[in-house]
Amino acid sequence: MQNIKEEIERRVGERIECRGYCTLTSAAGSWSGSVVNMSQTGALVAILQDYKLQMNENITLNIELSSGTAAALLGRVAHKKEHLIGLEFKLPTEDDRRKLNEFLSSTGLPRLD
Repeated sequence: MQNIKEEIERRVGERIECRGYCTLTSAAGSWSGSVVNMSQTGALVAILQDYKLQMNENITLNIELSSGTAAALLGRVAHKKEHLIGLEFKLPTEDDRRKLNEFLSSTGLPRLD
């Protein structure tokens, strides 16, 4: 419990609750999931099937955009508990930030500017 509390206290960006389909990909495989919440610095993703992700493992989070395209955000596994995976993004490029805002706009949520 202490580790999760420390992770929460380290968060920089405000988390915005949202729902959207995504795919997590790592060297160990690929899993479909749903984005639960997101900020400019990370996301919480729910994966209902068994997964083989390890702490600090590098991942790519592909989120589906309303335009039919996907945004690929690079990061690492920051924490995990049962079917919830906490991700920390690497510093996003301007293009990544644009795609992230497009995703949030498609869900009717405020932009992260």
